[in-house]
Amino acid sequence: CHSSRLTQRATAGVNRPLLQNTIGDAVTLANNSEFSGFSIVNTTGTAISAIGVTNPSANRNIIDTTNGPTSHGIFLQNITGLALFEDNEISNIDGNAFFVQGGTANIVYSGSITNVTPPHGFAVLIENNGGSVNMAGSDITDDGGLGIRVANSSANVTFQNAQLANSVGDAVDIENISGGVSILGDFDIDNPTLVAFDVDQVQGGGSVSILGDLTITDRNNIGVDLTNIDGTFSSSGLVNIGPPASGVEAAINFQTSTGSATFDQIVINGSNGPGINIGDRANVLVNNDATFRVNGNTNISDV
Repeated sequence: CHSSRLTQRATAGVNRPLLQNTIGDAVTLANNSEFSGFSIVNTTGTAISAIGVTNPSANRNIIDTTNGPTSHGIFLQNITGLALFEDNEISNIDGNAFFVQGGTANIVYSGSITNVTPPHGFAVLIENNGGSVNMAGSDITDDGGLGIRVANSSANVTFQNAQLANSVGDAVDIENISGGVSILGDFDIDNPTLVAFDVDQVQGGGSVSILGDLTITDRNNIGVDLTNIDGTFSSSGLVNIGPPASGVEAAINFQTSTGSATFDQIVINGSNGPGINIGDRANVLVNNDATFRVNGNTNISDV
């Protein structure tokens, strides 16, 4: 088995090797390779990519500024094995900051993702993959981008904390999953143009769970939209939905499902439509043998 390794460690965190103003992708990882301790600044392509390889790794890197909608921060396509991307800092990405497409790798990402200058792509995009994506050691801050999306995935995906503001579209979009999506910390969502937290098509055996608090402010559409849930959705923290900025949709919508939605605490402070809608909406059929349960307190006001 061929093993290649490119490793660089910054000296005292100051004299960090620099890749700057590259044309095309700055770094392409090979099988069993590690790239660590660099600053990658102002690329016209993707900063770090790994395509069709096994056991790639990139740690302790700073990625700042990519140019163009297909210029991503980290792009992992059809990779396998164990992929470690630890203690990285990603910011100012025109494309998708952290992008996983296909593959069956067990991926670990820790560090920060900060995209606050629109327009730009997704803070995190995970699609068409198996294996796992563990982002439990990461903090995500996104303003004016496309938010977070997990789609067509059988992987187990874990997030920690996220602050999503002014998302173009859904702030969080989880669609057609058969694995599990877990949020261990707090998600704060402000002023998305569409749904704040959208879950659609959780297959039987699939799950979405929120262990921390979900706070939604200034929504313009549904706050939490749960449709086609044949598996389970659960929230063990506080779901706190403030007054809408516009729109007449429900704060929480649950329909066309055969699975279950379970909340511990719900606070809804203001809605131009229903506080909680279960069943019919816009001529869509009611739930089929589904369960909606709140175990703790529910406080709905100004609806």
